Amino acid sequence: MANRDFIYGRQPVREVLRAGKRHVKVLYIGASAKTTPDIEEIAALATESSVPVQRVKRHRLEQMADTHGNHQGVALEAGRHQYVEWRDASEAILSSTASHNPLFLFLDRIQDPQNLGSLLRSADAMGVDLVVIPKDRAAHVTPAVVRASAGASEHVAVCIVANLVNCQRQLQELDATIVGLEACPESVPLDSVEVNGPTALVVGSEGKGLRRLVKENCTTLASIPMHGRVNSLNAGVAGAVALYEISRSRET
Repeated sequence: MANRDFIYGRQPVREVLRAGKRHVKVLYIGASAKTTPDIEEIAALATESSVPVQRVKRHRLEQMADTHGNHQGVALEAGRHQYVEWRDASEAILSSTASHNPLFLFLDRIQDPQNLGSLLRSADAMGVDLVVIPKDRAAHVTPAVVRASAGASEHVAVCIVANLVNCQRQLQELDATIVGLEACPESVPLDSVEVNGPTALVVGSEGKGLRRLVKENCTTLASIPMHGRVNSLNAGVAGAVALYEISRSRET
């Protein structure tokens, strides 16, 4: 049990099979699940990957998914998420001629699986090359995160590091722009930040924001201009807005 995940829900299951990064032991389909185009596609993907398909009763799926009705009739028994190594991944990205303008996403102790899933989904949509997560006091890629990301977590390169600041400093040595998302007096409006070349966006934890050393090792601090009565966004939404703005700036 310690070395496997149960991934549930049609979209997450589909993306795990499409990505092909995990060892998948078996695909479970509810015995009473209606044969729909989604189910047929998932079963076909499993067959193409030589993954056994088993029909099981609904209560068995609920036990696997530890949920009540949200499994949508399918679940996968698979190996744990495959992380990449910081050194190998960052060197490959920075040396690639096809990625002369790489984009990194640093997550400073994001602990809510829903926020992490949302950020990974945004990272996939905005073409982030590498997501960097600290080893301690942070959410990692669990089945709940896979579901919250709608399976996008399977298509994004993610690494876990012992020290986020060391990675920031390595990028700074390469003249990368490191934008810390933080609402503080020294922050500039996000849409005024000009980025070119390697860029990293750093998103802080829910409630506490960026830690002091992480904040000090950003080249720029930026905030999202707010015009409403509630003067804050959760980490997942704020990160999505910032990624879009930085992606737009890099393209122009």
